[in-house]
Amino acid sequence: MKKVFSKILKLLLSFVGFKGYSSTLMLKALKKDIINKDIPFRSKIWAWRRGFLGTRVFTYGINESNYKNHMPDFDYFKLHPINGKYSKWIDDKLTMKYILAPFNEFLPKYYFQIDDGMILKLMDLPEGINANIEGIIQLLMTEGNLAVKRLGGSLGEGFYRLTYNNGDFYINTNKACIQQVVELLSNLRGYLVTEYIIAHKDIRKVYDVTPNTLRVLVIKDRGKKAQITGGFMRFGTKESGLLEITDAGTIFTAVDYEIGCTFNANRMLNNHLENLKTHPDTYEQLEIKLPYWEEIKKIVYEITAYVPQLSYLGFDIIITDDGFKIIEINSLSALTFLAYYNPFFENEYSKEFFKRKFEEKPRKFKRVLKMMES
Repeated sequence: MKKVFSKILKLLLSFVGFKGYSSTLMLKALKKDIINKDIPFRSKIWAWRRGFLGTRVFTYGINESNYKNHMPDFDYFKLHPINGKYSKWIDDKLTMKYILAPFNEFLPKYYFQIDDGMILKLMDLPEGINANIEGIIQLLMTEGNLAVKRLGGSLGEGFYRLTYNNGDFYINTNKACIQQVVELLSNLRGYLVTEYIIAHKDIRKVYDVTPNTLRVLVIKDRGKKAQITGGFMRFGTKESGLLEITDAGTIFTAVDYEIGCTFNANRMLNNHLENLKTHPDTYEQLEIKLPYWEEIKKIVYEITAYVPQLSYLGFDIIITDDGFKIIEINSLSALTFLAYYNPFFENEYSKEFFKRKFEEKPRKFKRVLKMMES
């Protein structure tokens, strides 16, 4: 019955403009919103009528006086793919690696692809290591850490950190025997085995279990110079484990894009934002200066110029002791903290970019266009 109900809902969503992946995103978001008991039903109705998820009443603090500064969730999902057919260049991590070959020094090393029952050797695999499970184990014992992640997807879905230390194996932070590692690898489909990136010492001081990723959103409107219009820094916690996602205890901070400093840290707690000054596990200050900030800005702008077919790029970056690595680029960045720290329609550059996108299909985006004009 659940499958039938979901199919009916997806069909209904398709009639109001949600196609393909956007209908899946919308369906997941609505289901989560509907069963959420922490949000009053009246608040949900108010938000839905304006194109927002009910949670935004608390996470954005939206009301009648300020909701027009924000991107409505429903219209944002309808825009997918914002980069059109070229979205696949970055949605697939392996394609991204090939496309951005001139920037390889800023990308993780790619060792293996696991797909369709095969293990394939990729461009950064050292000589003398075979493309099989034994080869992966051999590389793990040499490197100490490997990242195992899906070819597509975001928010840490399906991510594993494999570790070998002093004769012991670990899957994520859990000790495992070699047979468990072999079993995990044997059952994967559509995965990459890559370098595991260790964060800069100043960032590890705040929290050293997770990579602690920087998100930088770049928009390149037609005929205009690209701009960084938003982003944030993520810090894991004991509650979040290895995943850096919104509702699992992860800490998010705003970033001052002129000087590269973090500030205004928050984490989600029962659909409300809890402001933090220090990390709850390490008690370290959450306001830090980001190393290599000027070089990061330089490279994300260079990449944006190198792929003119892409106009909307959400860079996920891990800053290291000797530079930084771009672990993925998102073509439909999750709104929650992007919009909280940098409301999309408060920034004139961002507002004009999206207005033009909406005007390309005025009937589909009639409501949001009317909102932007009022």
